[in-house]
Amino acid sequence: MFAARSNSDGDRRLPSLRRFLTLEMAVHGARLILAELVLATGGYTAAGLWLLGRLTVRHPALSHYLVLAGASFFLGVALNELALLLYALLIMGQRWRQGQAPLEQPGSQQALPQLALLSLLPLALPLLIFHQERLRAAQSAARLIGREDKATTLQEIPGAPGAGSC
Repeated sequence: MFAARSNSDGDRRLPSLRRFLTLEMAVHGARLILAELVLATGGYTAAGLWLLGRLTVRHPALSHYLVLAGASFFLGVALNELALLLYALLIMGQRWRQGQAPLEQPGSQQALPQLALLSLLPLALPLLIFHQERLRAAQSAARLIGREDKATTLQEIPGAPGAGSC
């Protein structure tokens, strides 16, 4: 499994989930990765719901809280897997609409342990996906603004190609 680091300057410690999923789908196949995410989402959800069902059985108070904590954990991890599944579907849809863009070069496997730990923190991956996509959109907007500024500058220079002369 290959994983890559984020390109943004402020997030050098956070792995890029977009690159990770793209590379995983390229190496192992999109169907296998999607099936894995569907099974993980279903399995964690089933485990969490089963534990919630155990709450109705009479247990001592400590056991009750442990069962509730376990159910919350499994359902939180199921939300992580669901977010990864939806993100993978989004990436596949974008690549399909744009045509099969060349895949990015695989990086080191250093980010893999971080992703494994993040996947076990309930709601960590949806927040990371939201954060990285917001940064990606901001970078795209900055590139577009930079292009617009260059075009405006060329139009304002007298005698420059594209300058408006009457």
